[in-house]
Amino acid sequence: MPGISNKTRLSSARDTGLLKRKPLNKPWGNNGPGTAEAAEKV
Repeated sequence: MPGISNKTRLSSARDTGLLKRKPLNKPWGNNGPGTAEAAEKV
């Protein structure tokens, strides 16, 4: 399903950008589960 993978990819990029700009939004700190897991939760 390219639609889901594409959406996940976009969410991942968006979350990564937000996390880089707002480190306070990362409760797990720099070493965490990663953006892929965060994108799946969205």
